[in-house]
Amino acid sequence: MTLYRKLLISISLAFVLLFVGLFYVDYHQSRQFIAQKQFSEVKNAINTVGLALSPYLKENDPVAVETAVNALFDGSSFSSVRVVMLQTGEEIVRSYPIRGDNVPKWLVNLDVFQTIHEKRVVTSGWLQLAEIEIISHPGVAYAALWRNMVVTFRVGIASFIFSLLLIGYFVKRSLQPLNQLSAAATQIANRDFNISLSKPETQELIPVFNAFESMVVRIKAFVEEQTRQADILRTQAFVDEASTLGNRNYFISQLESKKSEGQTLLIAIIRYEEATQAKARHDFDAVTDLMKLVGPKLKTLANDNSIICARLLDDEIGVIAPYLDEQQANDLLAQLSRVSQSATEITFEIGAVITDGFTDSMSILSSVDTALIKAKLEPDSQYIQYENKGLPITTTQWVELVEDAMEHNAVITKSQLVKGIASSAYHREIFSGIKHEGNYMPAIMFLAPMEKLSKAHLYDQYIIESMIKELSNDSSPVPVAINLAPATVTSPEFITWLETRLQKIPQLAAYLHFELHEVVFIYHKEMTRLLISSIRRNGAKFGVDNYAHHLESLDYLPEFSPDYVKLDYLFTLNLDDDKTAETLSSVAKLAHDIGAFVIATRIENQRQINKLAMHNVNGLQGFAIDTKDDNE
Repeated sequence: MTLYRKLLISISLAFVLLFVGLFYVDYHQSRQFIAQKQFSEVKNAINTVGLALSPYLKENDPVAVETAVNALFDGSSFSSVRVVMLQTGEEIVRSYPIRGDNVPKWLVNLDVFQTIHEKRVVTSGWLQLAEIEIISHPGVAYAALWRNMVVTFRVGIASFIFSLLLIGYFVKRSLQPLNQLSAAATQIANRDFNISLSKPETQELIPVFNAFESMVVRIKAFVEEQTRQADILRTQAFVDEASTLGNRNYFISQLESKKSEGQTLLIAIIRYEEATQAKARHDFDAVTDLMKLVGPKLKTLANDNSIICARLLDDEIGVIAPYLDEQQANDLLAQLSRVSQSATEITFEIGAVITDGFTDSMSILSSVDTALIKAKLEPDSQYIQYENKGLPITTTQWVELVEDAMEHNAVITKSQLVKGIASSAYHREIFSGIKHEGNYMPAIMFLAPMEKLSKAHLYDQYIIESMIKELSNDSSPVPVAINLAPATVTSPEFITWLETRLQKIPQLAAYLHFELHEVVFIYHKEMTRLLISSIRRNGAKFGVDNYAHHLESLDYLPEFSPDYVKLDYLFTLNLDDDKTAETLSSVAKLAHDIGAFVIATRIENQRQINKLAMHNVNGLQGFAIDTKDDNE
């Protein structure tokens, strides 16, 4: 119950009690007044009739006596009048009808008025002429009392309603400052610190408002400091200071995370001859200066979610990118060359390997080194070595395969459970793919071609529809997490479609969790904000996938306030490294403190679970928790 209602009910109860007290006093006084009036009327009536009948009684004229009685008591409030003429013994009795005037029976049953019975002997000197008896009836008294009660009650009700409206207005106005504080507290709970409070008119609340504003400033500063500390630790663990690109540890972690995904990759190394020569003569300042020139230029490529750049050695920079076709690979190498040449006039070689699967990062880097040696012999200092075993599929062919699978409902979905460390299931993450020539093709293999032709949002819509259908047929559903491609998040068409779709399923919206890659929170904030607004408005949830994957600031986290985050694989992979573990604790604590559920992925053994439990991690996902179940 709201404070407004409590105050209104309390004041109303006080008013009712006061009204009941006043009503009782009025009722008691009215009853006494009416009873006294009735007694006086009987006394006056018997005195009046005695005086009026005396002349006729002396003459012993019964007709005149009867006429006088009829005239005196016609329309009176007495139930009966009896006159006994003592000289002749003749008796005159008159009874009058009782008028109730719609008095309720329960009031009469209270028996608050008694019947008044009065006798009087009329004399003339010592001679007794007649005996007069008058009996009153309380009907008129009850009617008068009831009329008074009705008037009092109506006035009381009218006063109560008017007072209630007036009190409600003033109470609501008085509570406006508290409502402001309540709304501001909700904003803080939702990790929104952009709060503007208008100072209250109530003097006692001004210090409260000042203290609250001071608290908000401190909380905001605390969160910003946490973000800064997390960024510093992440930079120390995974960023090369000179080039501002990722370091070798970061690059190896990303390679390891991608080796089991099934995606065809282009892995390249750029070796700078000037850096090699400077290193040979121990001129490390020259090496550093060169990397300071090259690094920021290459970093612009890494702004794209699909490309990873990192410094591997003093004179080498590694690149990981998805492979679409030969033209795309040549374009990428040409772009790398242009970026390197635009930084400074230097000599470099680029060796690349195209692969759709490798056993470990060291073996694939060895292949890239071989390609790098061959690149030195090429006229353009570039060499691409193909190690992909599968048949080449063009972008258009991929899109046609996926569209055909959607048309024939041949898309395969699998799910993997996410469990809390100390709780039950949080959700099931949905993985999808298609079959081609008997082989399972995960979505990561064809999402890049779908994005290139602006078709990714259609595939995501298909998966969402499939999950809605599945949830509607489940009597005890578990929430499902659906990954959205970056191109889907930035599609106005998809945002409009999702808003309309969620509005039609309010009972199921809470079971839909949408996972957005970290890149959209960093580079596509406006469109992401529109999508998130729609998701939250309709009761669904959203999370950050590959949290802390990019080497940009994490200041987007308090700004968007996700419901959950999924840590990048590099944290799970290097738990034994002290810097990685410290960074993990920091980035997890940052997410945890703003209310996000922190999930570690690719958990494969109990040892990882035990270590993660010490680092502010709430949930776990991986084969040690749950295998992927097919739902074909």
